[in-house]
Amino acid sequence: MKAAPLLLYALAAGRECPGEIPEPVSLTDAAVARATAAAAWFRGAPPPRHWTLTASLARDLNQTLGAGAYKRVIEVVDRPELLVKTRAHGALHKQALNHRGERAVRAEVLYLEVARGRRGVPALYGGWIDQERVYYVVQRVDASLVRRGTRGAPSGRPSPLWLKRCQDAPVEAARALLECFRSFTDAGYHMEDLHGSQFTLNDAGEVFAIDAPESRPGAPVAATLDWALRRPKDAARRTHGPGAPGRNCSRDDDCVRTSDMERCALRDCIRGFEAGARETRGWCRRATCVGVDARTHVFDLATRTWALPLILQEGRFPSSAAKRRLEELIARMRSEAPEDRPSLVDALAALNAAPAS
Repeated sequence: MKAAPLLLYALAAGRECPGEIPEPVSLTDAAVARATAAAAWFRGAPPPRHWTLTASLARDLNQTLGAGAYKRVIEVVDRPELLVKTRAHGALHKQALNHRGERAVRAEVLYLEVARGRRGVPALYGGWIDQERVYYVVQRVDASLVRRGTRGAPSGRPSPLWLKRCQDAPVEAARALLECFRSFTDAGYHMEDLHGSQFTLNDAGEVFAIDAPESRPGAPVAATLDWALRRPKDAARRTHGPGAPGRNCSRDDDCVRTSDMERCALRDCIRGFEAGARETRGWCRRATCVGVDARTHVFDLATRTWALPLILQEGRFPSSAAKRRLEELIARMRSEAPEDRPSLVDALAALNAAPAS
C-alpha cells in the first residue's frame, strides 16, 4: 500500500505528520524517504534526524587508509570502528557536482540510506559538508576477501581470514555471500565494478559490500538520485538508449556491454568461464537485447575464484549431502540463459534445504 504523500514528505524531512492518520508505510517508501532526507541535506537542509554524527570530525582525522579514482578513505583517531569517506581529490570545477568523485560520494550516501539495515551493508552514522565537499562516517569492516596483488591491485586469491572461514564454516560462508548480494540487488542496485576486494568480512562471518553499486533503471531511488546529483541528460543512455536492455536488435553488437570488471578483467573467474555471464558481453537474443540484473550476479557468484567455487573446493562440510547441495546449486547458477538460473532467494532456500534422508 502506498504511503500518503504528506507522510512521505514528513518522513523525508524527519518530522511527524500532524492532523492526518497515515496509511502504513512500505519498506520501499521508507528507504526512499531516508535517501530523500540525505539528498535534501546536500542542498542545505538539516541532516537526517536518525544520524548520530553530524559535527565535523576534521580535527580527528588520521592517515588516509586508501584512495581510488573517486573516493578517499580516512581513519579516525581513537575510533577504530569508524571510517570517513570523501572525494579523492580537491575541486576541479566551481560546481561540486561537476566533480565525478563528489557525485560518487553523494551517490554512495544515498545507497547507504536506501539499503540501511540490510545484511552486508555498512552502517552510515552521519556526515558533514565543508565547502560543498561531503564527508560521511561509516562502519569499518576492512578484512578483505582477497589478497592484494604484487602491484596493489586486487587478485582472485583469497585472504587468509576468508579462506579459513570457507574451510571452517562453508555453508555459513556461502549464505553470507548470497545475503550480501541479495541486499543490494533487492535495493535496486547492480555491481559493475565487481571484484573480490569490494567485499569484506567481519568477526561474525558477515560479508559486506564496501562500495556502492550502480543503481538499476527503474530502481525506487532513481528519481532521487537524478535530483540529488543533477545528472546530465545522457546519464541514463546506457540503460535507456539504443542497444539498452529490452531494445530491438539484429546482432550482438547492437547491445550494450557492461564494464570490463564484470567480464573478469582481473582474471578472477574460474577456467571455462573467463568471459563472464553471456549478457555482460552484449547479447541479442530473439531480436531483443538481454540486460544484466540480479541473475547476472547469480552467475558471478558461481564462477568467481573467491566466491562459491572456493567454498566448494576448500570447505569442510558437515555432510556429503551439504556439499552435494552446493555443487548442484552452482551448476544451476552457471546456466547461460538468465531465466534458467535460480534467483538469489531460491539459491538461499536451496542452500538451507534439509539434507535428503
